[in-house]
Amino acid sequence: MSAQPALMEEIGSAAGRELNTQGLHADARRESLRLLALLSPSLLLVFAIIIVPIGWLFWLSLFDEAGGFSAANYARFFEQASYIKTFITTFKVAFIVTGACVLLGYPLAYMLSQLPRRAASICLIFVILPFWTSVLVRTYA
Repeated sequence: MSAQPALMEEIGSAAGRELNTQGLHADARRESLRLLALLSPSLLLVFAIIIVPIGWLFWLSLFDEAGGFSAANYARFFEQASYIKTFITTFKVAFIVTGACVLLGYPLAYMLSQLPRRAASICLIFVILPFWTSVLVRTYA
């Protein structure tokens, strides 16, 4: 039993604190590497499916029909009123929908968090049900 107070004394010393700090840093590094290893396949998939095609489209938009480097596509976008109107309408709809989701979603989420577990599960089914509509229609068709 006399070894335990000696151990506590060593941990309490500056050298013990330094060893503890080094051990915690090593654990944090290992955990970060483990997380990176777990995320890598997903990040590569997102990169391949989303980032690469968007980058490719942006790259193609910088060239004209003859293949020369040009910003004519962007100039044409800002010259035609129908493009600008569509662009503005898209952002208006996006902001309205985002605002509606925030105004409806936060109170609903708070309500669900205050309900008993069984009632919250049933209500959550009704919230998720509309997301299944397209899958059900395609399956039935």
